[in-house]
Amino acid sequence: MSCGNNFSFPNKIYHYCSLSSFLKIIDSKEIWLSDACYMNDSKEIFWSYDKIEDAISNFKINSEEEISLINRLKYILEKNKIIRQDVKTNDSENQFATLGKPSVSSCFIGCFSSGGDILSQWRAYADDGQGVAIGFDPVSFGLDLRPGHQSRDEKSAIGLCPVVYDRDQQIQLINEKIKKLIDDNSDNDMDQKCAECAEMLLSIGTSFKNNAFSEEKEWRIIHRPVRLLEGKFEGNIADIQYRASAKSVIPYIPFSFNLRKTPPILEIILGPKNDSEYLIMKDFLNKSGFTGVKIKKSKASYR
Repeated sequence: MSCGNNFSFPNKIYHYCSLSSFLKIIDSKEIWLSDACYMNDSKEIFWSYDKIEDAISNFKINSEEEISLINRLKYILEKNKIIRQDVKTNDSENQFATLGKPSVSSCFIGCFSSGGDILSQWRAYADDGQGVAIGFDPVSFGLDLRPGHQSRDEKSAIGLCPVVYDRDQQIQLINEKIKKLIDDNSDNDMDQKCAECAEMLLSIGTSFKNNAFSEEKEWRIIHRPVRLLEGKFEGNIADIQYRASAKSVIPYIPFSFNLRKTPPILEIILGPKNDSEYLIMKDFLNKSGFTGVKIKKSKASYR
């Protein structure tokens, strides 16, 4: 399943980061895929649900059988909504309380941009312009051009795709999957057909985002292993790790881009406030095995 119409990999995708993160990425040859519930957009995990619900509500239904299919699809999708049980402490007791926030999910995302010198990206993700943008060759990752499917198979559970910002395009992609469900005359039972459709909708939904963020030109590695009980997973490409943000512990999965025949890093752009010396950056990259990487300075006049 592709993530949209007529998409192809760009020549480079950029990961904006601070200098300290840059050193860790180069040393470890890993990008961290963070739990989607902890992305910067507070509605990240719920954005696609709203669009899917809108599309289903407005989908033209022509028979009792279609009504039954749509209702079964709605039920399956509703079960996939996540509510976090969060600890609430008071003087008398320590208890769990539903706060209506997302939980640890089974979707892990690594964020990139097809634009390598975007001022808003420098400000938001690269230490206010003091960091770098790492220009990766997306083909070198060896991933399919699609979101990851929820799967116990590692290859199926991960993919790379562009974010879809346009609401009309989002609705079109959803309608295509619903129409396929309606038009399917195979012998599969109703539950199986609806479950497969729900998974396709949830899969493409991981690439949807509010149009207000369109300037970011985002591409995503989307990894969706199957979450089991007690925090265990199947289909994950690596063990779950944890990092600290300013106010919470965040699960992530490391994605390795070990040196292959195709060099994974093509370019480093120094942020507008980055004062690193060219030769020092070159020596550091060479020492880590990344030779022939182009290094240049941001053109943004931001101080």
